[in-house]
Amino acid sequence: MLGRGLRRAAAAAVLLALILWNAWVAHTMVTRLQMSDFRIFYLSARAQLEGRDMYDLPSELQTHAGRTFRLTLVNLNPPHFQLLLLPLALLPAGVALGLWAVASFLCLGGSIYVIARELDLKPSWPTCYRAAIWLLAFAGMGAVLGTAEMSFLLLFPLTLAWAAARQGRWSQAGIYLGFAMSLKLFLLIFIPYFVLRRRLGAAVASCAAAFACFVAGGVIFGTASYWSWLSRLSSVSWAWRSPNASVRGILTRSLSENPHFTPFAVAPELVLSLWLPAVAIIGILTLLAVTFDRTESAVDRAFAILLSAALLISPLGWIYYLWLGLGPIAVLALGWRNGAVVGVARWRQRCLILAVPGLVWPHFGTFVFQPHAWATPLLASAYFWSAAALWCAFVLDGLAVNLRTVRSGGASRQQSEVRVATS
Repeated sequence: MLGRGLRRAAAAAVLLALILWNAWVAHTMVTRLQMSDFRIFYLSARAQLEGRDMYDLPSELQTHAGRTFRLTLVNLNPPHFQLLLLPLALLPAGVALGLWAVASFLCLGGSIYVIARELDLKPSWPTCYRAAIWLLAFAGMGAVLGTAEMSFLLLFPLTLAWAAARQGRWSQAGIYLGFAMSLKLFLLIFIPYFVLRRRLGAAVASCAAAFACFVAGGVIFGTASYWSWLSRLSSVSWAWRSPNASVRGILTRSLSENPHFTPFAVAPELVLSLWLPAVAIIGILTLLAVTFDRTESAVDRAFAILLSAALLISPLGWIYYLWLGLGPIAVLALGWRNGAVVGVARWRQRCLILAVPGLVWPHFGTFVFQPHAWATPLLASAYFWSAAALWCAFVLDGLAVNLRTVRSGGASRQQSEVRVATS
């Protein structure tokens, strides 16, 4: 009894520590970071209400490690995104942030409900505790709370799309994905997947939904706002930031000078020449993996592979976008827990072990051992290594399951031939 009581006390202490840590991150976002990314959204919406260019935002001085640099506030979201923000822009900034947070966590709760329904999970204290520990310890939670980004708002339509695809309602899945694609262009990776899997209805529905969003934005805000948005997309120069888990992120941090990290080598001309082949290889392997997967878990695996690949391929694959794969990743993880680890699955297991440190690595940990150059491609790029390891694990999982299916099919045919011969 005493041992059980100690375990319960330790479990409660861990949960309380994670809650306090995330509360501190959220408090820092509101106070020291002045509402972080949400402030950019809010200022853009205010500029639109005042008749100014929503993308013409001020710049400000920031200090890091004793060095001062000028940072220009840039909103990379398309104009129709402001339809979500305009009602909030009529309110004081603090109230607007509070409503944004409520809407975000409602979307997170709705997504978890859809996932639990798809998995037919019955809530229990051990299950809820383990889920809470993973969600609160996940580096993406701190990234969302520290930036007030829109990850949870995007998670809901992505989860609905995944659930609809699992149930064979592909056109409906395409509509949900189309709305999300109109906000985040890296989700366009689903279009070739739909085409290669001959889900043409889903591809058409996705394109139509995305096109409708852009048309609505053009009618309401004018086409000039879209040209201004495109010019901001071309001005991105902060791929070096540590929450960027993409291939472009680790290459930019490691090969070019930046305000936060010491480059491993100063060779910015190599970034593009290394990034493009890497993106091509990841894209081709991704499409091959999702196209030829004919197993029962093919939809879950495809969503997980595509979303993790999009994170690696995008120039700005922030770690908080890993939330978008919460549903399919949960399904695969439950299957891995109950499955045998043999053959190719052993390599999948090793990739998962490699992914764990970066998944719980706090943002301040990316600055450890700076200004040592070796720490930049390793510790400062911990999120990249986790995202890459997860992508490899998903691909290897598909290979392991398909090999097992082929072998079991071959064994079944041999048994049938033996029965026919003996009869």
